[in-house]
Amino acid sequence: MTAPRPGPGSRGDLPVEGACPVELKTLRYFVALVESGAFTAAAEACHVTQPSLSRQVQALEAELGLPLVFRTRHGVELTEAGELLYEHAKRILDEVARARA
Repeated sequence: MTAPRPGPGSRGDLPVEGACPVELKTLRYFVALVESGAFTAAAEACHVTQPSLSRQVQALEAELGLPLVFRTRHGVELTEAGELLYEHAKRILDEVARARA
């Protein structure tokens, strides 16, 4: 008999049920959104349209089953899950860059 797994957020983890395949591109878009603070600026930085970037972030939220950002008139603010994902995404993207170097 195995011990029950702690729920999301109990150890700073994001849910992984169904282990969805998140693409590096999507993580780059999310990091750009966080660092720019706005969908339009993030889209420009990623050389994509704003609706395309917005759809990618919405799909990521749907895959994780959690809101990642609060959308405001002045841009975006991270949720707790968004903060955790940002930390993980930055680490993943940094490790990929090192592996490619």
